Amino acid sequence: MKRYKIFFCICILAFVSSCQKVEKPSVHFILEKQGLIVQLSGNVSDPNNEILNGEVHWGDQSIGYFGMDEFQELQKTHHYALPGTYRIKIQLLNSSGIVVKDSAEVKIDFLETSLSNVQSEFFTKTTNEFLVLTLNLHTYQEDNQNEKFNIIADVIGKLNIDFVAFQECAQNRNASMYSGNIRTDNMALKINEILEKKYNKHYEITWDWAHYGWQIYEEGICILSKELPLEQESRIVSKSTSKEDITTRKVIYGAYQKFGRQFNIFSAHLHWRQSLNDEEQNNQIKALKAMAIEKEASSADAITIVAGDFNGNPTSSYPYSEGYTTMVGNGDYIDAFLAKNPNANVIPADPRYYTVGGSLPGRIDYIFIKNNDKVNVKASQILFTNQVIGVVSDHFGVLTKLEVVQ
Repeated sequence: MKRYKIFFCICILAFVSSCQKVEKPSVHFILEKQGLIVQLSGNVSDPNNEILNGEVHWGDQSIGYFGMDEFQELQKTHHYALPGTYRIKIQLLNSSGIVVKDSAEVKIDFLETSLSNVQSEFFTKTTNEFLVLTLNLHTYQEDNQNEKFNIIADVIGKLNIDFVAFQECAQNRNASMYSGNIRTDNMALKINEILEKKYNKHYEITWDWAHYGWQIYEEGICILSKELPLEQESRIVSKSTSKEDITTRKVIYGAYQKFGRQFNIFSAHLHWRQSLNDEEQNNQIKALKAMAIEKEASSADAITIVAGDFNGNPTSSYPYSEGYTTMVGNGDYIDAFLAKNPNANVIPADPRYYTVGGSLPGRIDYIFIKNNDKVNVKASQILFTNQVIGVVSDHFGVLTKLEVVQ
């Protein structure tokens, strides 16, 4: 009897041991994606308490880590920099190394940019209508920059915008050269590459830089155009000429042929007024207007458009509003946005008309049209807000539709 009992116990122990060996650790997960963001949800089964921690290899050289306290409700989120097909791998580790591996492949892409809140006037153009966009790009200071490049390119490509004026259109001073003075990470070049790939549209880039931003960026101004430039020039309009000085400012100019007429397009990023007696901003605006007059001399029938970030708000207290008055006060130029939104300069300022956020919000980005009978303003809208398209910069951009009078 004793031998039988001993044999029975051994069998039971062997049976239990074999059952324990069958119950191996495992991981179960699902993947949900939204644009470039992937959400991993799941749990880890560890019946023998042998797993110490785990790793999520996202397929782009990034690794997420998790511990035992996360086994029951595993939640991990990853934001990819670029679209692509990635193999996501999960590894469970004990004291000896990797115990369990599992993986899944996921294809991700940018979210589709919605234009549903863009004014309907911008979706159709007659043979003598065209679109102009101005936007300060914020010198690579944005999170998720590639997604925001994609949104900007979608707007330009879907609306078939004719001229684009960029400010704080930067490139890293250490990036390799692409062509001329443009480096491979130039913000306008990146946007143009998306336009070519997604929309088969090529824009001519006229670009130059005025000063260093954040010590490492060549901070510039730019014009994108579907037309080849007949003439182009960048010119310092500030007292300072040093690239180490943030008050150094340039204006960039391009002349283009369209509808049988010459278009003189300027992109400007001027400095803000620093004190009650500071005349630098006024002087920069005067230099810009003088340059425009000079360029008009070569073509009496030219249409002049000046776009950009003027760092001057018409609803600010005097003299901080003086720069705006210097631009439009004598009737030389029309503020295209004001022409279609007559309450934009009413005091107190209405936040709906802000073109820049932050601690000093206001309306400082403009598209000015030389006052004449050659052009009519058909529509003008502030675009890159949460209410319209989405935020891509600390500036919100202005889109304007113009009609050439034949």
